[in-house]
Amino acid sequence: FSRRRSVAPVALLSLAALVAAKLSEARVAPAASLPMAAARPTIDLDESVAALAARAHVSAPNKKLLQQKLLQQGVGNVAELLTAIQGGTSATALGFSPAALALCERVLPDETLRSAEAAAAALAAAFAALSV
Repeated sequence: FSRRRSVAPVALLSLAALVAAKLSEARVAPAASLPMAAARPTIDLDESVAALAARAHVSAPNKKLLQQKLLQQGVGNVAELLTAIQGGTSATALGFSPAALALCERVLPDETLRSAEAAAAALAAAFAALSV
């Protein structure tokens, strides 16, 4: 009878070690091991400004304000946004707050919203990808 008492704690420790081992095996792979295509920011020319802001995690009140400002200037989707920036209008002049601009830049490639040249290159790359 005394022998059984000493076996139970050992069995519990073994079970705990097994669970810990299984949990460590189930951990998610680090982001560096993800395929590059999944990690690379993308441009969908038909994506609405609201969808872009949502994808960038802009807060709801700021997203609504940004969308209103852009729609007042005839900018409703990413293609129109990049065309406006390519034409020389700055993102801040279009209505982006510094915080919203920083968030949106994380989901678009290569400072697309910062310069006319970057916007033109992004548009060219997006159109080239459509024709392939």
